[in-house]
Amino acid sequence: MTSSFKKFTVALVGAAAVSLAGTLTEVVQAATVTYNFKAEATTGINAGQSYLGSFSFDDAQLTGTGSELASLSKLTFTFAGKTFDETFDSLAGVGFEEGQFAGLNYQADDAAVSGLQASIFGPDFFYAISSASGNTPDPTPDSGIGNVTYEKVPEPGTVLGLSALGLGLLLNRSRSKRSA
Repeated sequence: MTSSFKKFTVALVGAAAVSLAGTLTEVVQAATVTYNFKAEATTGINAGQSYLGSFSFDDAQLTGTGSELASLSKLTFTFAGKTFDETFDSLAGVGFEEGQFAGLNYQADDAAVSGLQASIFGPDFFYAISSASGNTPDPTPDSGIGNVTYEKVPEPGTVLGLSALGLGLLLNRSRSKRSA
């Protein structure tokens, strides 16, 4: 029985290694990369409020040198009850400096309809809210600034490989306790 368990553990660890190697190959080839982000207003009428979003892009277009802007394939950002997407800014993208992630470049202007404007440039968040929308004369906007934090979403292959590795370690630990 010990021999069977060792074979199973070796097979499981091997599968995890293959999975991780496959994930590393994907990174080298190119992949759709997804980030979640949180914009926190630090000044203005919405100070203390947080707004969430996510975006995806294909990193195949990146060279890793100089300043680069990768095109967005998808974006959602909910600000003050309105959800914005990539169609609100045709020039939006993800900034990189010398191959290092610098942040999102995005500007949503829906002031004529909802009275909302929001801009994200790397770690900075700017917003304006008008008290009137549409063609009402002399709207009084309240604006503010804030900070943006980003979190890269792990690729499914990475999660699967780490799960298999963890399961193998757990089984090995369980086996060690029974032997003692």
